[in-house]
Formats: sequence, C-alpha cells, structure tokens
Amino acid sequence: MSRRRAVSLLLCALLLFGLLPLSARAAEEKLTFHFEVFPDLRAVPPQGRQKPVTADQDPYADMKRQVVEGIRRVYFAGGGPFEITNTSGGTITGAIAGTVYYNALYDNPEQTYFAAIGVSYDREATYLPGQTIRFLPVFPGGMDDEDFRDAVDEACRTCFGSADGVNDAMTDYEKVTAAHDYLAVHCRYDPCVGHGVLEYTTPGGTVFREDRRVYTAYGALVNQRAACQGYALAFKILMDRAGVACCFVNSEATCHTWNLVRIDGIWYHADPTWADPIYDAWGDFSGRLHRGYYLYSDAELPLHETWSTEFGCTCPTSYPVSGTLRDSPTAVWYWGGRLFHVTAAGQLDVYLPGGNLKTPVSSWDIGCANGPGGTVLDAASGILYVRELWSPRILTVNLGDLTLGPVYAAEERSMGVGLTRVNGLRTLYAEVQYDRTNVWQLQWPTPLTIRTHPADTVGAVGGTAVFTVAAGGDRLHYQWQYKTPRSADWKPCTVAGCRTAALSIPVKAARDGYQYRCVVTDRYGGSVTTAPAALRVTPSITIRSQPKDVTARAGQTARFSVSAEGEGLRYQWQYCRAGETEWHKSAAEGSGTAALSIRATEARSGLRYRCVITAADGTRVTTDAATLTVTG
Repeated sequence: MSRRRAVSLLLCALLLFGLLPLSARAAEEKLTFHFEVFPDLRAVPPQGRQKPVTADQDPYADMKRQVVEGIRRVYFAGGGPFEITNTSGGTITGAIAGTVYYNALYDNPEQTYFAAIGVSYDREATYLPGQTIRFLPVFPGGMDDEDFRDAVDEACRTCFGSADGVNDAMTDYEKVTAAHDYLAVHCRYDPCVGHGVLEYTTPGGTVFREDRRVYTAYGALVNQRAACQGYALAFKILMDRAGVACCFVNSEATCHTWNLVRIDGIWYHADPTWADPIYDAWGDFSGRLHRGYYLYSDAELPLHETWSTEFGCTCPTSYPVSGTLRDSPTAVWYWGGRLFHVTAAGQLDVYLPGGNLKTPVSSWDIGCANGPGGTVLDAASGILYVRELWSPRILTVNLGDLTLGPVYAAEERSMGVGLTRVNGLRTLYAEVQYDRTNVWQLQWPTPLTIRTHPADTVGAVGGTAVFTVAAGGDRLHYQWQYKTPRSADWKPCTVAGCRTAALSIPVKAARDGYQYRCVVTDRYGGSVTTAPAALRVTPSITIRSQPKDVTARAGQTARFSVSAEGEGLRYQWQYCRAGETEWHKSAAEGSGTAALSIRATEARSGLRYRCVITAADGTRVTTDAATLTVTG
C-alpha cells in the first residue's frame, strides 16, 4: 500500500495534464484555471465577522446552494460558466470563493457527482456583498445519470437493505461499517494513479488509461474504479442516505482525501481508500479489506499528518472496534435483517442489528480451512461468496437458510473474489494484477416480474383513487392505461403518476366502472402487464325510500314519492306504459320534485313510474319503478 503515498504527488501532474485543454475556454471567460487537488477546506469568516464559521451558523450556506444549483444547471445544459452572488454578509477574497465552491461539492456529492477536481475562477479578486462570482467547472464527461442513480440505489440496498438508505434497526456504527466495507470491497484503486502513469498495462495485457472520472463518486460506484476523492465522495453519499453525519477531509501534506463520521456524538476518521489494500504481487485484492485506519482518533491515525475540514471537526478518541472485526480482512454484510461477517478463523458470525457487532447470535464453521481471502455479497440472491486464502476455492453461503452451495474453482495464481455486471449480467470473478482469471455468469438480469398487482379501489366523488404496482427488474419504466366499461380498447393515461408505480385518479361519477392497468418495461426492452383493477365510485346520492305501488279509484289523485340524501339534488319523474320498455319524461304535477301527483284515470292503469335523481356533482341514480293500478 505504500505505493499510493509514493506516487501521490504524481496525481497532481496527471490532473494538470488531463485538464489543461479546458483552460482555453477559461481564458475566454477571463478566468484562471486552478487544479486544486487537495484544497484547504476551512471556512474562513468574511471580512468584519470575528466568530468562527460553524455548521449551524454558516454565512456561506446560501452561496453553496447557489453553487449546487448553478453547476447542475450548466452541466445538464451541456457545460459553460455560471454565476453566484456573494450573500455572506461581508467582503470575501477569491480564495474564499474557491473554498465555498469546493465545500458545496463535497457537502452535496450526490447532486454534483459529475464535477471533477479543478475549476476556473478569479482567485485574486475581492468580492463585496452583492457582487457576482463566476465559475467555469470541469466535467469529465462519459457519465449517465440513470446509471449513477441505479448504482447508488444498489449500494444502499446492499449496505442498508433499502435504496433510500433508511434502516432504523441498524446503529450508526453498523451503517458506517457496512458502507466503509462495501466501497473497500467493490471499488478498485485506479492503477494509473496507483502506478503514477497515464496508461497502465497489466501483466495479462489489460490496458487502463487515464480517466478523470476516478476522482468522482461516479467512478467509485458505477465504474468501480477510483482515486481517494472518488472513494470519499461515494462514502459521503452513502452516509447522507443513511442519515449519518459525515464530512470531507483533505490533506495536502499527504496528498490524500478521506472522511470523518460522527457516531454517538463523537467524530472519527474513516478512510475507505486505505481500507482497500494494494499488493505488489496481486494488485488490488478483490473482496479483501484492511481496517488499520478505521475509526481512529486524530492522534492515532497514521500518516495523515495534517488535514482540513470545513468546520474544524476533531476526533479525540478511537472507536472501540472489536478485535474479531479489526483483525479480519473481510467485510460486514447486511442482508435479510441480519449482519454477517466471516472472521479471520473462517467462522461466519451472525449478528442482529442494534448491537454494534459486539456479540454474535450464532457462529458457523463454513469449511474455510485457511481463513478468508475475501468476501462479496450478491444482495439480489442473498448469496455470500467467500474466497479461501491461499486456495483456488470460492465457497458459496446462502444467508437465507445458512446452507452451503456449490464451490467454484479459480486459477491457483488468482486471489480474491468480486462481483460486477457484464452486458447487464451479474458476474462473479477472480483476478490477479487487475486481470480477471475466471469469470462466471451467475444469473440473468433481475427477472422482470409483477410482485403486486393493482387492486380494485372505491372512492367518493371529489376524492382521489390511487392504484399501485410493485415490480421487480432493472431500471423499470411504467405506463398506466385505462378502459371504459363500454369499450374493449385500452388507452394511455395522462393524469398524475401515469408513468410511475403509483397512479392518482380524480374520482368523478363518470369514471365509475373504469378499469386501470400498468405496462412495466425494463432496461432490456422486456415488458409485463398487470391485471386490471376497477374504480368504483361511491354514490353521492343515497336513496332512503323507494317509490311504492299505488292503487287509486278513477278520479282520485295518486301520489308517488322518493326520499333521498345528497348535495343539490334535482328530480325528474318518468313513466312507462304497460308492456313497453321505453321511458318518457313526465310533465305531471310535482314531476320535478320528490313527490309526483297523478290523476288516476282508467287509461293510466298499469303505468309504471320512476324518478331520476341528479346531484350537484353530476352523479345520477334512478329509483325502482312503482305501478299505478286504477279501479272503477
């Protein structure tokens, strides 16, 4: 691992070489390009303010918000400069403006993942309150926003069991450990930066070329290839999703970047880069990690002589990590509501979340006689792959029922074990010196399936009916459709949520009996359609009593009445002659009220009467029919 520090100064040269072509545009904007690889992050108060800048009283908070909004605007518009306004309340230098820019990126890495080290701005200027500050950021290119979102979601599902990172059962220490270990296992330190070259060819002939994305979270999470900035930015994203306080640390003295995390109110150093070991004989050892720099204090953290953080956080003590965990070269994995860890002795320890990994609820000998050389989890299947140290064997453990599966045989010269996607397929591999010696296709992409179909819904007029679908697959797209009771054709919906997993339908009387279904499509073009669900509209008219048959003598007045409840009710009585089916509008006394009066005549004997009632919202109901019988 010492090679990293030995070549760290070359990192600056690599950046300068790669970014110089961008300075021509900066010159056109009368800006100066600065490739501050490890800028001082300390927030200096603006002129006239004596109090130190703290997180809860940050005069630059609004300016950092402007940076995030501006850089996103120009990135998705194709590039170019953007401006912010000095709203700090005091005069600031260009150098302070640069610090605000970098802290905005490091405080919000998920929103600014596409920005690389280096930016053009006027470092020598002085900015009065209300003056504008112009920046021309660097964008490496070659980044897909959807791929990035998918990678972050997948990392969170593996680390915390949910894409949003929320897991109330896990402690902050367990969340920090899971994210730290995930990056050390899944990401490889960039061989070009590691060897101090612009192009690196492995012994097996694989060629790696200089790639500025390695300094971004995109490089770490999507490409699984990064330098220290990429590791630290990706770690900050995972901590932000999990709700754990985390900040970015720069050290120009050691040309290195890492993180601080706060657990139980105390800050600790966390360095996922240095947790990912590099060996001269094997390169980046896939599936293996090193905890020599994990949750240390300021005094105990080796090699990191000086550093800067935005708000001057300090780490007074080291976290009491258990010896079993500290000495093991394997990651802690969360799956199915439990935490798993293979010890240096080859035992699989099982923990319940909430206990800070102190006491396992069970330990199991998985037959790893030489101890583990590395582990990796396929969170989609719950299969843990364990590479036995100094052995070609890769063991498989089903974490669902704690049973052993098939054993894979890798080449003797290979070390470690890793998981990746090749053309969308889940792939297990072993490697040496960055060359993959064995590759096994584990399964097809996550099957496209409907897990929960939409259900029939009942709603009242004026309300909202919600239909939902739950589906499994990769990068899903949704399109809801509807069909009326009198049609066999399905048409695309255009209302709210019509292209999401939840469709919201305003309930109207006219939509009673409509059916809704969803067509779900995955990234590979496959599609499945849900079963239809019906909307039933709750009547806004309630009939309390129906019209009743009436018998009257000729010349008398026959009365039919209805009792109903609802808003703004209107009535229209109808009649139908005996033996016919066609109904006619009545014009008799009370035909527009709840009570109809009919003069009984012999000609009207056998006529049926009913009432059509309409509410203010347009709902219409028809009463039962009642018959008039006229006697002599």
